[in-house]
Amino acid sequence: MEEKIENLNQQLVSLATQFTAKKDDHRWYLHGVYAEPNKTGGATIIATNGHRIVIYFDADGYLEEPVLVRPDATFIREGKKPNDLNRCLVIREEKGVFLKMSNGYTSGSNIKNDPDYEYPDVANSGLFDTLLIWTDKGQLEDPTGAFAVDSLYLKDLEAMVPKTTVHGKASKPGRAIFEVISGAPEQAITFYNRAHEILILIMPVKDAGAIDRPDWLSSFLGMDDDVPELVECAPEELEAFS
Repeated sequence: MEEKIENLNQQLVSLATQFTAKKDDHRWYLHGVYAEPNKTGGATIIATNGHRIVIYFDADGYLEEPVLVRPDATFIREGKKPNDLNRCLVIREEKGVFLKMSNGYTSGSNIKNDPDYEYPDVANSGLFDTLLIWTDKGQLEDPTGAFAVDSLYLKDLEAMVPKTTVHGKASKPGRAIFEVISGAPEQAITFYNRAHEILILIMPVKDAGAIDRPDWLSSFLGMDDDVPELVECAPEELEAFS
């Protein structure tokens, strides 16, 4: 039998770094990308700064145990470019963890894999309560809790924020924070920017197909049966994501 070599999707790892904490963030210690094996096969790649989180499922990834990485700038820049392989090797050595890209470039993780350090348990954080109302039939008990939006529309939300004038020149808008209010499946989704009094309504995408909960997500959340139960979390367990 061919021995499996630990590897991850280098593009997903690179993209995930955009969601890690920066040096000046309040939770600066969340500056790494965390990846762990999934019981269904593949690997789960996670990054958060405590305010937002991204979770990728790398179906072709393989890890023997969890790993915390922070690739260098070259890896991130080159890794975002899609190619035929899109795989990087995870090399564990006594002096650290290294990521070897498909083009041969090797990046140090620039972070310690301390066995005493535990990455936030996002699976049991309470963030997935909306997902947990999915039934084994792939239908939502509360249809108002789910909606789909064309990503091109979301990209244009910030473009609707008016520019400011600095020293007589137009300047790009600052952070565009929108409150999101979802309606019934046939109603528009409302995006409201309080700072600039902007109200944008977008009709949801209609999809006649059933909503299926992916197997890897059930595994990630530790579900053994088809019908999940809501997980109650203490407020302090959610502190890292507030």
